[in-house]
Amino acid sequence: MRKKWQVQQPVTSLRKWQHSKYPSSITQPSPLVCRSYLDMAAACAVSAQETNADFLIQKTFTDGTKRYTISAQSGQDANANDIPTDLTCPGYKEIYSQFSSLLEMVVLSVATTLDATNFTIKDGYGQVVSSRKLMTDAVRLDHFHAYETPSQRRLMTAFSGTDTNSSADINFTFDLHEDNGMFIVFPTPAFYQVSDNGFNHKFESVLPSGINGLETGFFIQTHDGQLVEPILKPDYVTLMVGTEFNQWMLSSHHLPTVTHAMRMPKIDMMPTQ
Repeated sequence: MRKKWQVQQPVTSLRKWQHSKYPSSITQPSPLVCRSYLDMAAACAVSAQETNADFLIQKTFTDGTKRYTISAQSGQDANANDIPTDLTCPGYKEIYSQFSSLLEMVVLSVATTLDATNFTIKDGYGQVVSSRKLMTDAVRLDHFHAYETPSQRRLMTAFSGTDTNSSADINFTFDLHEDNGMFIVFPTPAFYQVSDNGFNHKFESVLPSGINGLETGFFIQTHDGQLVEPILKPDYVTLMVGTEFNQWMLSSHHLPTVTHAMRMPKIDMMPTQ
């Protein structure tokens, strides 16, 4: 289990963040915790859907893909006891707390990196505030999403470098958009084939079809209008800037938001090794 990770040198990282057409990726400090959480959350979403649990938010998209969402407040003020999962998902709270803390570490590492540059932020009173304080004090929400393909019980949890000319050529599960909030942080998604023997569910970890099994269905629109399907590497956390950062913050540097969309990958999946 890794305890440390590295980001790029502060000045280089800030410069690339300003001008890059891609989101930023950071090596996970603890990939085992991340994968354990995705495994647990996927099983929890399936169980909650079958028992119609109140905490599960359900949505069906126009292409037939179903989404199951577990939502909770995160950050230093989070209280795992607020997540009503005990009856349906024993053990979920414990692994969720570990995972939430992991993402908190990633966010604060980015803030520390920004503070080591000439990047500055002013609050509503015109006072300079550190990036670390801003992100520490901010209200945060965790949204776990499980996506189920319309034809078979296969799940993608969460959210190839091939350029595509136009979004009109792709039938997205949900269309190009920008997320609210200041920052959006998520791990590389995991995929499962779910089988039911009448008593319990079996989850088989699988890879989607595509280039080297790295197709995740995640697309971004670059600032010059190109549509790109970036490679989301295993054991990485991806960070994107949301719309409210530039709306709410007066900063010395403009950090561009990421316009993105999702299309469920092909369902002819391959088992992992």
